[in-house]
Amino acid sequence: MTDPRHHPDRTPELLEDIAEQLAVCRDIVADGYEMYMGPSQDSYLRRRTAERAVEIIAEASRRLDAEWKQQHPGVRWRYMTDMRNKIAHDYGAIHDDMVWEVIVGSVPEMGRLLGLAPAEDPYGPH
Repeated sequence: MTDPRHHPDRTPELLEDIAEQLAVCRDIVADGYEMYMGPSQDSYLRRRTAERAVEIIAEASRRLDAEWKQQHPGVRWRYMTDMRNKIAHDYGAIHDDMVWEVIVGSVPEMGRLLGLAPAEDPYGPH
């Protein structure tokens, strides 16, 4: 029996979830590294929001149909799953710089490869 979480009919919904979190990451990156890493409560909330966005992107990615994912071999599917697992299960080992690198590198690249963001601006229109 097919796992309903991985049903091909859910692909548009899952891609929408990824696109929404891509926008969250874009907004955090647009405010800059200093705002992300600052000592303020707002900066702290941005860091936790970025973690959660990466977690949701990775979980939605994990639930995409395997055949559909095979059509997008450039996406680092395993890396995203590993990052989600690290955030969810090994939160003490998560470094804010590591999450920053994911939201400025891997996440926008994934968006571009999936057609969720144009090549010239991986995060899409602001």
